[in-house]
Amino acid sequence: MFKFGKRFLIGFTAIGFSTVGFAQTAPGPYDAPPGEHELDSPEQFARRVERKQLALREALKLSAAQESAWTTFTEQTRPTAPIEVPSKAQMAKLSAPERIEHMLITMREGEQRLQIRLEATRAFYAVLTPTQQSTFDRQFSGRPHHGLRGASPWRHDDGA
Repeated sequence: MFKFGKRFLIGFTAIGFSTVGFAQTAPGPYDAPPGEHELDSPEQFARRVERKQLALREALKLSAAQESAWTTFTEQTRPTAPIEVPSKAQMAKLSAPERIEHMLITMREGEQRLQIRLEATRAFYAVLTPTQQSTFDRQFSGRPHHGLRGASPWRHDDGA
């Protein structure tokens, strides 16, 4: 009886070790070391924004009176050039106060861009009907950006 139990345990262990390789998941977009991720080019990003705007426009079913507000909204929310981010080597050359000052300037620039987007969205939202507003709200549900532990903020499963 003891020999059977020992053989069973050895066999079970061997099967367990041999199946470990099959249990691994496929590498995700964030399994690469930081800095080696493929990000969209500005052209790809602009095309994705245009596709989303076209889908939003179709979903809203805008009236002729709302077209000028739509044009203003899309012009004011058009993607801009990325904010300049210095390399690690450039940041290493700066003193701590200079680095913090640079981060603060970058934050303020981002805040200004977001303020323009907010004002454009408020102006466009005001001309929409309640049904269109609920459609707009669904389109801009504010999907969370999960960073390294979840879905990538730059890659979307919906092909956009």
